[in-house]
Formats: sequence, C-alpha cells, structure tokens
Amino acid sequence: MSNIKDRIKVVSESAILAGEESELAAKNFFSSMARWQKAIFLVGIILIVPGYFAAYYGAQTITRSRYEKNLLQAHSAFAQAKPISLTPVTVLKVALNQYTAYFQVTNNNLDLAAPTVPYSIDFSNAAGEKIYTTQGSFFLLPDQTKYIVVPRIDTREAVVSGKLSISEVKWQKRLAIPKVAFKTPKPDLYDQTTTEPFQLIAEGSVINDSPYTIKTITIIFVLFDRSNQAVGVNARTEGNLVPFGRRAYKQSWPNLSAEGISKVEVSVDVNTLDQSNLIFSSVAPVPAADNPDLN
Repeated sequence: MSNIKDRIKVVSESAILAGEESELAAKNFFSSMARWQKAIFLVGIILIVPGYFAAYYGAQTITRSRYEKNLLQAHSAFAQAKPISLTPVTVLKVALNQYTAYFQVTNNNLDLAAPTVPYSIDFSNAAGEKIYTTQGSFFLLPDQTKYIVVPRIDTREAVVSGKLSISEVKWQKRLAIPKVAFKTPKPDLYDQTTTEPFQLIAEGSVINDSPYTIKTITIIFVLFDRSNQAVGVNARTEGNLVPFGRRAYKQSWPNLSAEGISKVEVSVDVNTLDQSNLIFSSVAPVPAADNPDLN
C-alpha cells in the first residue's frame, strides 16, 4: 500500500514540476522576444478569441438559415395547394313543390386530401329572393371528382337557382390512404306505370371489389336525356358491405320515362379517410354471384 502511495506522490510531483517547467519556458520564450514580436504575439492572442466566436456563430447562422429555408420550402409546397374546382349548382324539378339539386367538385391536388369541407347553398326564386337554404359537408380524396347531391328541396315557391358557398378547405397530406374499388354494372331502366305518378326505375347492383368490410357508402345516380343533359339525380346510403360482396338497389324518379333517358351514371363514394369506416378482412374472397350480401 505504501508503494502505491509513493508512486502517486511521485506522479503528482512530476506533473507539478512539468507544469512549472512549462510556465518557466513560456516566460523565458516571451522574455527573449523583441518588443515588436511581443506586440504581434499579444495582438494575435487577443484576436484569436473573438475570431473563434465569430466563426462559431457564423457557422450557426448559416446552418440556421439553410434549415429555415428548407422549412419555408416545405411549408410553401403545402401552402400552395391548388383550389378545388366547382361547377354551378343545377336545380331540377322533381314534382309539385319538390326539387333536387347537384354540383360537381374536383380536387386538383394529387397528394392532398380534405376530411371535411363544409358548404351551404342558398336557393332563390325568379326574383332573386332567397327562399331555401341547405347545409352539408363532403370529403375529398386526392385527385377526386364527384357529384354532391341535395336529394330533396321542399318549397311552395319555384326554385330557379342556387348559390354555393364553400368554407376554407383544410388540407391534409396523408402518408397512406386505403384503396377501395367498386364495380358498377349498367343498371336496367324501365317504367313503372302502376303508381301515381308514374316512375322511372333503375335496378342494378354495386360490387365491393376490395378486401374491406365498409361501414357506409353513398351511391350516386345521374340521369341524362338524349341531348346529354342531366334530368335527374339521386343519392342513397348503404351500410355494412362485405368484402367482394354485391349490393342490390332499386332507385326511382317520378315523372320520368326510360324512353327519354340515354344513360345513367352510377358512382360510389367511400370515405377512406375515416379509419372506422373500413375493416380489413383476411378471409378468402367469395365470388359476388355467391355472396349473400344482396340487401
């Protein structure tokens, strides 16, 4: 134990002696310098400290500038979202004191989505007076075009126009959005003359061509006459569609005849931005023809 203490003492004394010798050598070196050399040496020492801090803070400033520039570019790319495209509101008369309306909306952004876009429509009479207002909301997937339908407007005055107002769109950039596809075979069109008033019937089905059980979908119908003008629209909600299942529908329009209809567009709107709307199924798909989902 005494040997260890002696060694520590020797090392400590050696370090102290080395420090004293270094200090003496520095003094002798400084003393041997000419006056002008001493002045240059002292000025150099004085300039080293602020030079170090100037270089340090300069590098920080450059780095921060580059970082903020990148942040600004990323924000600008999001801030420069393209506005949505909207068609004018089209009003269609369905029956006495009953109307329907629709407009088309397009998301011109390939990578941005909007979970909720509130809107309102003020409907006016021939004198331009507001007689009816409806409010609602819709979602927009990236690069999506779709119809928004107001299924029923009840008013004793004739509706001739609708003014659409859209709230500010709050865009989101989703990392991944589930892909859901639907098949929409051409429906059968026929007249039902046993009712009063007579009705046009579109009877068909949509097929969930995805491995998801879907809680809610909206089926949208647009009827076109022989001059390719929309003469009828409608929308219906269906729920709990099983994977690869077929869902039958029977949609009607009063006072319209199949003879005057050239085509009917059927589309399916699915909110894939809402995770609770989709349930993934690992079960092997059942062919649509054998699927019992025929409500």
